[in-house]
Amino acid sequence: TADRAIHDTFGSLICHGVFQRHPRLKVASIENGAVWVPLLIKRLAKLANQQPREFAEHPTETLRRHVWVAPYFEDDPRELADALGVERVLFGSDWPHGEGLARPTDYEEELHGFSEAEVRRIMRDNLVDLLSASL
Repeated sequence: TADRAIHDTFGSLICHGVFQRHPRLKVASIENGAVWVPLLIKRLAKLANQQPREFAEHPTETLRRHVWVAPYFEDDPRELADALGVERVLFGSDWPHGEGLARPTDYEEELHGFSEAEVRRIMRDNLVDLLSASL
């Protein structure tokens, strides 16, 4: 599928211990959407159950601490927030490309059901956290 490359990239980073060797490393997935996240979490959880000694910590916790994801407009932001944590969801816009919104901040309307604080996190604060000097 089209999202297999990003799925495999993050799976490899985690399974090969990159984040254990570089504990301050932060990685963002931009322009890859978010539908791959729940499947990767499911696969990592299965792998951790099958081979727990291969991981310094549960691999889904590693993913949730080191990875930020900007969903496509069409993706379900609640599903991503539930899978990865609202703190790791990034607002992004590809305007003026076809998949972007003419008024990018209209994306806030897609965040119905999120609290005001969560909307602020997604629209601004999560990016600030990602760009900050430490985890």
